[in-house]
Amino acid sequence: MNNREMFKWFETLSKNPDFEKCAALTDRQLEERYDMELVLRFMVLKDLRKDQLKFEDMGEFLTEEMLKLAGSNIFDYVRARNAFDKTFRLLVDSELEDDAFRKFNLHHGRFMGSFALSAFEAVAVGLGHRFTVEPDWPVPASLSNTVKALWSNPEFTANSGSGIRANLRIPHIVPLGRNLFR
Repeated sequence: MNNREMFKWFETLSKNPDFEKCAALTDRQLEERYDMELVLRFMVLKDLRKDQLKFEDMGEFLTEEMLKLAGSNIFDYVRARNAFDKTFRLLVDSELEDDAFRKFNLHHGRFMGSFALSAFEAVAVGLGHRFTVEPDWPVPASLSNTVKALWSNPEFTANSGSGIRANLRIPHIVPLGRNLFR
């Protein structure tokens, strides 16, 4: 609440219908404001350099980065919102929606399970970075295949899943997501 304008802006983003379709959060997650945390993760992680993705505690890291954003006079709300809106509109238009953040089971040939944070960090943050760097980026026709292939990428599978702490996961997953959408 250091920056009420930013807090309200984050709330508005968390109510974006495309984001809501893609995140498909449970009532409990919404009560706990996990939607706001995902918006914050998106905004923080999409712009940091690889050497800035090192931290010990994710909660402290997000708080520190949020305070930097909130105290910044140069944060570009318009550019950040465009990246956010384009990312989730693309995932809806490509008919991935909530599948974008669920595991693709190669054996069954379909998306399965619940929301996977590591997939969000790779796919949403990777696309968000691309739309920040190149707002008119020509979207590849094979977006769905790219997301499916993520689940057979050895670097992704080695650094995602339960038991992998955020401080070990993020330095690998975020750059990998950026590379997916070059």
